[in-house]
Amino acid sequence: MSQEWMQDLAPFGTNEIKPFFENAPGLIVVFKHSYGTVQSGKS
Repeated sequence: MSQEWMQDLAPFGTNEIKPFFENAPGLIVVFKHSYGTVQSGKS
């Protein structure tokens, strides 16, 4: 992780170490499709 990323995380009191991901029974990931194209190929 870059130093800039670490500085951005500092106010939240978190870091790159996430052991709960290894113990979680499931993980939900959400994606947002913010753009697309119409059938003609134009956006």
